Amino acid sequence: NLALVEAEINRLAAISRYMFEGFVEVFESPEEDKGHLIKELIELEEKCDELAFDVTQTLIHCTTESLAGERALRVTSLLRVTGELEDIGDCCHRLVQLAHRKYRKNRTLPEETKREIKVFSEQILDFMELYQTHLKDGSIPDIQKAEAIEDRIDASRKSLRKAAVKRMQDKENLKAEMIYVDILNEMESIGNDALNVVQALNHVV
Repeated sequence: NLALVEAEINRLAAISRYMFEGFVEVFESPEEDKGHLIKELIELEEKCDELAFDVTQTLIHCTTESLAGERALRVTSLLRVTGELEDIGDCCHRLVQLAHRKYRKNRTLPEETKREIKVFSEQILDFMELYQTHLKDGSIPDIQKAEAIEDRIDASRKSLRKAAVKRMQDKENLKAEMIYVDILNEMESIGNDALNVVQALNHVV
């Protein structure tokens, strides 16, 4: 039943968003003990993988049935969406590990980088909101809006990375800035995956 599969895909999108929001909370609160949240977020990655596997198996089973054109297109689109959401879950897992490493090794970053990550993370959450809304109500998300968000994410990552590389010249900052650059790269990957979700829902190859 496609309606049940769509509900599970919704759940997958909600879990990966919760993981991303959890990463932001860990990153922004280095002085607080977030051990319990970190453990929960790391365990959720396994949940993401299991859910994505189950959904994929069900959708593959659907493709063996003779489906009408529109329904067949929907199944293909949902297969692609599931793969992208699983990738987003993997990126969120790596982000949590990076934030944990920063927190565990007490790597400090300038205050401005905290503000930058906040703005960057809000752009990612805008993207997640865009596709989650449309996964829930079955409508087609606005691809131009998605491309505009992706362009902003790409521009942010480039300018923030450039500033980080400049700060790396001070050897004292090197390890903290390397973690920061890795975080930026993972966040950009989520932006790319999110655009792919919107394209899949629009049946754009």
